[in-house]
Amino acid sequence: MDEHFATAPSAQNVPLLMGMLNIWYVNFFKATSHAVLPYAQYLHRFAAYLQQLTMESNGKGVRLDGSPVVTETGEVFWGEPGTNGQHAFYQLIHQGTQLIPCDFIAVANPAHPLKDGDADVHELFLANFFAQTKALAFGKTADEVRAEGTAEEIVPARVFVGNRPTTSIMAPALTPSVVGQLIALYDTSRSCRVRCGASTASTSGASNWASSWPCRSRPRWPATLRRWRLRTGRPRAWWGTTWRIGSDFRRVPPRLSSPRDGRPLDCGRRPGAPASGRSCGGTSSP
Repeated sequence: MDEHFATAPSAQNVPLLMGMLNIWYVNFFKATSHAVLPYAQYLHRFAAYLQQLTMESNGKGVRLDGSPVVTETGEVFWGEPGTNGQHAFYQLIHQGTQLIPCDFIAVANPAHPLKDGDADVHELFLANFFAQTKALAFGKTADEVRAEGTAEEIVPARVFVGNRPTTSIMAPALTPSVVGQLIALYDTSRSCRVRCGASTASTSGASNWASSWPCRSRPRWPATLRRWRLRTGRPRAWWGTTWRIGSDFRRVPPRLSSPRDGRPLDCGRRPGAPASGRSCGGTSSP
């Protein structure tokens, strides 16, 4: 994938084209999310991996010179295996009012045979893979819906306009090499967005897409809250709802557990509550 990116001309350079399309849909079509839909169960956590790869890297609002970024910095990456998503959120992708670019990923040969009796289940997966991308691209007209024998009063509800952007990725099989190529594809595509100047970079000064400063500073906040919760620290002057919900949280007594069996201890129980038979020292109460 690295060699392809370095040597392929722009018109055939897959990571470059994917990065430029993301810029196009986010900034000019106001797409706020991007779905990754693998038709391979072993990739069921791939979208979650891409969330860290793309959203932490592109989640910036300033350039290196401190000036604000003037374009959109990225979209929300999400997704599920295709057969699960078809019964959940595909309705929104097909007929909803928001434009959601989608990446469909499939393998020609499964990792192991998928049979249900005599039926080849993998062939059914691939049939859905091709049918969904076709439907998103070309939609279905009112005349096509009527030709299926649909009652006239529900024809409008079954029409979908199509023209929804998708990218189809087909691999021969799901091997470690293919997984590495997929990761490299999305990683390079993400860096293309930075270098092209429409995500978190510009010719006047790019942002550090590899940094994650809020993630580094936030661990101090839970430590402060924990000291306040355990009455060993002073409350901070938080504002509004944060202060109120923190005060409600502090009124709930801590609930400790024995390191031996995980049973809750009596330490900090509310007055009048029945004893659990455990003491704060982890030994049986008399």
